[in-house]
Amino acid sequence: MLSRARFVLPALLLFSGLTLGSGVAAQCTFVGNQWPPSPWVAANSPYCVIGNVALPPNLVIGPGVEVHILGAWRITATGTLTVNGTAAAPVKFKPMAPATTWRGLVLPQAGSTLTYCSIVGATESGIQILDANTTLDHCVLCGNVSDGHGGGLRITQPANATGVVTLRDCQILRNRANGANSHGGGVFAALATARLVVERCDVMDNRASGHGGGLWLEVGATSTVTMRECDVARNAGNVNGADGRYVAGGCGVIGDATIERCVFRGNYTHSNCQCHVEGCGGGLYLERGTVTLRACALLGNTVDAYARGGFASFTYGGGLYVESNSVGLACDNCLFACNSVRSYLGSSNAWGGGAFVRGGNATFNHCTFANNNCIGAASGCGLYRNAGTVAVTNSVAYYNKDNGRPGAPLGGTISCSFSCIEFGCVGTGNLSGPPGFLVHQGCSVADLAITGGSICVDTGMGTDCANGPSFGTTAADMGHLGGPLGCLWGPINLPGPLTLTAIPAASGVGTVTFRPAGGAWNDAGALLLVGVNGAPWAPVLMVSLPAFIWPSGTWLIDVVFPTIPPGLSSVTFQAVSLNYTRGIFFSNPVVVLTEK
Repeated sequence: MLSRARFVLPALLLFSGLTLGSGVAAQCTFVGNQWPPSPWVAANSPYCVIGNVALPPNLVIGPGVEVHILGAWRITATGTLTVNGTAAAPVKFKPMAPATTWRGLVLPQAGSTLTYCSIVGATESGIQILDANTTLDHCVLCGNVSDGHGGGLRITQPANATGVVTLRDCQILRNRANGANSHGGGVFAALATARLVVERCDVMDNRASGHGGGLWLEVGATSTVTMRECDVARNAGNVNGADGRYVAGGCGVIGDATIERCVFRGNYTHSNCQCHVEGCGGGLYLERGTVTLRACALLGNTVDAYARGGFASFTYGGGLYVESNSVGLACDNCLFACNSVRSYLGSSNAWGGGAFVRGGNATFNHCTFANNNCIGAASGCGLYRNAGTVAVTNSVAYYNKDNGRPGAPLGGTISCSFSCIEFGCVGTGNLSGPPGFLVHQGCSVADLAITGGSICVDTGMGTDCANGPSFGTTAADMGHLGGPLGCLWGPINLPGPLTLTAIPAASGVGTVTFRPAGGAWNDAGALLLVGVNGAPWAPVLMVSLPAFIWPSGTWLIDVVFPTIPPGLSSVTFQAVSLNYTRGIFFSNPVVVLTEK
C-alpha cells in the first residue's frame, strides 16, 4: 500500500508548472491518475486532487474526510459515490486555497448518496447530477458559480430514466448562475421522467442572471416536483437587470408539483433598461402544470421594473404568478403578505401584489392576502385574475395598498364566498368588516392570525381541524389558519412542560418557566399566551423573543397579564411559539394560571 508521504504524483503535475511546498506534499494523500484505495478515511485526510479526476469505482468516503482541489479541475464519480459524513464529522470538498477555483463534482450514474457533506468554491456548478436515484442529505452547497444553469446544483437525466432525485435537509447558499440568461442560481433541474423531492431545505441568497434566483425546476408530463418545509429566502433573478421578460426571483416550477409548508420570503427580480420589460413572480412562478400549494407563506417578495425612454414596464404577481398555460392551482391555507409589484416610468401596469393568475383554473381556500402593495397603474393588489377562472373561499383579503393607499384587494373577475374582503365582494357568506388580525400591519404567519373576537371566527364554510391554531367551534374560521388543513401550521407538541407562577390579579405580573425536555429547541419569533377557557379575553399577551437556541434547563421571562375577570379563579393557557418561517407551534401540556 502506498503511504501518504510516498504517494506517486501524477504525470500531469510534472508538466503543469505547478509546484507544491514540502509542507503541503507531506500533508496530502494525492489523487490524480492513481487512486488511493476505497474507503477514504479521515486518518489519511486531506485528499488532494491534481488534474481532472475520475474517482475509483463505487468509492466510499468516510466521516471527517476533506478533499482539497489544487486547481481548475473536475471530479467525476465512476459508478456510485457514497459519502458517509456525520453532523460532527462532515465530508468537505473545497479549493486548496481561497483564490483557487475548481470545476465541481459530477455524478453521471444513478445510485449515489451524499450525507453530511459540503461543496464550496466550484465554477461549473457545485454538483452536477446526470441521472436519477441520487440523494443529497444534510449537504451544504455554498459559494459555487456556473456560466450555465444551476450555480449550486444542476440536475439533468438521460432520456427515459426513472426514479427520484432527493434533496433532504440541505442548505443551498450564496451560489450564482452567471452566464447569459442562466437559470437557477441555487438549483436548476430538468427532469423528463424522474421525480424531484426537496424536503426541509434552506435555499438562500442565491443569484441568477436569468429566471429562478433560488430554484428553477422543470419536469416532464410524467414527472413531478415535491417540496416540503423549505425556506426559500432572499434570492434574486435577472440580477443584471436585462431587458425582456424575467420571472421567478425565488423559485420557478414548470410542471406538476406539490408544495407544502414552505416559505418564500424576501425574494426579488427586476429589470432596468431602455426597453419593454415584464417581470413576474417575485416569490414563486408556476407554469404548465397542476399544482397543489398548502400551508405556504409568501412574504415580502418583490418584482420591480424600470423602463426608460418611454417604453412600457409591467409587473405581475409579487408573491405568486400563475402562467396562462397552467392546468390548475389548488391553493389552501396560504398566506400572501407584504409582497410588492412596482413599475416605474413609461406606461406601467402593476397588478397582483400578492398573487396574479394569467390563466388556468385556480382556487384559493382558507388563504390570507394582507399588506401587499402595487406601485404603478395598479389593480388587484391582493389577488388579480387576468384570465382563466379564479375562486376565493374562506379567505381574508385586507389592508392591501394601491400606491400606498387602501385599495381594492381583488382585481379582474373573481368569485368569492364565505370570505372577508375589504370593500366587499358579491357572493354567499362574505363579510367586509376588519378581520381582527393580531397585528394588522404585520407580515408574518403569527401577525396575521385572527384573534378570538374576530368576525372571521366560525363564519367560514366547513369545519376546522381538531386542536389546530384556529378558534372555530361550530364552523370554520376564515383565513390561513382555519379549516381542515389549518393543522398543517400546528399544533406540533414541543418538549415541555411550560409552567406559570401564580399571578395576583392586582399586579398581573408573573414569571413563565420553560423547561425543555432535553436537547435544544430551535426557534425565534415571539411567545403568545392564549387563554383557552378564558377565550373572551384571549389572546392576552405577546412577548418578543430573541433569535437564539434555548438550551436544556430552565428559561425564565417576566410577563404582564391583564387583570383576570372577576369570579374567574383559574384559566387554562397554552404557550404558542410564533415562528414566521415554520408556523405556529403549541406547547404541551397546557398550564393553569391561578389567581391569588
